[in-house]
Amino acid sequence: MPIVILRAQLRAGFEHEVDELLVAARDFAAISAGFVAFDRAVGTDGESIVLLEFESHETLAAWRDHPDNIATQATRRDRLFKRYSIQVCDVVRAYDFAG
Repeated sequence: MPIVILRAQLRAGFEHEVDELLVAARDFAAISAGFVAFDRAVGTDGESIVLLEFESHETLAAWRDHPDNIATQATRRDRLFKRYSIQVCDVVRAYDFAG
């Protein structure tokens, strides 16, 4: 299972627009075949971290390369983020606990 890790430092004053962008990305991912999960956290230093999980690299690629997703990302990404990095990782082992 691939996981996409997006780490971003946001430009000041664009927090609301970033939230809208991430909601659109999450909503589109949620209706995409093979989507598993979406999580977001904001660190104490203001860094935004987004995790996207998909069933396979093929389903991740279909989401990533879909014209609607590309349009959503490209129109605002460079204006909203000071910097960002994207990593795609494979889960080697996973454990769950519910206590």
